[in-house]
Amino acid sequence: LKAAFKHVHELIIADLTAGTTALVAYVRDQQCYVASAGDCRALALKRDGSWQRITRDHRPDVPEEAAAVKARGGRILRGRVGATLGFTRGLGDRDMARFLSQEPDVFEIAVADTDILVMACDGVFDTLEDEDVVKVARSTRNPQKMAQRIRDKSLAKGSRSEERRVGK
Repeated sequence: LKAAFKHVHELIIADLTAGTTALVAYVRDQQCYVASAGDCRALALKRDGSWQRITRDHRPDVPEEAAAVKARGGRILRGRVGATLGFTRGLGDRDMARFLSQEPDVFEIAVADTDILVMACDGVFDTLEDEDVVKVARSTRNPQKMAQRIRDKSLAKGSRSEERRVGK
């Protein structure tokens, strides 16, 4: 997954000035590998009723992430990388790429223990607590309705994210 993120970053840089964060899940041999670069988040809802946050946020307000940006010659201004980006890892962003890491964190979870894997962008988690997302996700078994309900609750709380496109 790390090599794939690097490859995609190089493809984006070759064609675009814009960039993106990335969150990917790959299932193989009853294991789920979750790779994250940016401020998207994944939650694993377990069959026993418990849940856990799988990913960690790559944001300028996380001390280790801010230190890594500074070590690459970047600056944190107004809580953002170079006063523009609200994340410290991502793909593309040609003008800012030298200050960002493109390497994802990779996590492994057992498929047999996991009932639901929720993956969403910062627009959801900037407005909803993890617990709120878990409660909404457990309110239906239909994945489409689940995504719509999470989107709707996030929008009702003030999200202006691109998440509003889910389910339309």
